[in-house]
Amino acid sequence: MAITTLKAATESELAVEKRGAAVRLVDRELLMKKIQGIASLFETVNVLAGNDWIYTNLEKWEQQPDQAVFYHITEEEIDVLEEEDGTVENTVGEPIPRSLKQEDIETWLDVQTLQAISQIIQKNIEVLDQGILIKAVNHYREYDDFMEL
Repeated sequence: MAITTLKAATESELAVEKRGAAVRLVDRELLMKKIQGIASLFETVNVLAGNDWIYTNLEKWEQQPDQAVFYHITEEEIDVLEEEDGTVENTVGEPIPRSLKQEDIETWLDVQTLQAISQIIQKNIEVLDQGILIKAVNHYREYDDFMEL
């Protein structure tokens, strides 16, 4: 599975803050996840919290969805980062972690929608491949409706 935890702060930043904020930073490291590829995303989507968002670079998704990189970032994490001046605005004005500014990410789909897409696919398809996952996601994004299989 291609999931990695992203560091929200460098070791030197943690050393500077030895009390409350450092604890929050360590906790945050456990929340923000980088997920390589649509298949890995769907392997993990059902264990993610339902109110969270998945972020990706939408231009890259449109051009090469099979090579997309996704970020699971909780709303709580964004809130804490905003309080600590750890966010920047992306091209559509959303706050994103400063550490991901170069990735040019935007909110893509919420976790609950991905879970619903996953459940529909699993009911109807025995062998999942990334092509059907991409097709189902693009169908939802275009029509705001689930693809019938």
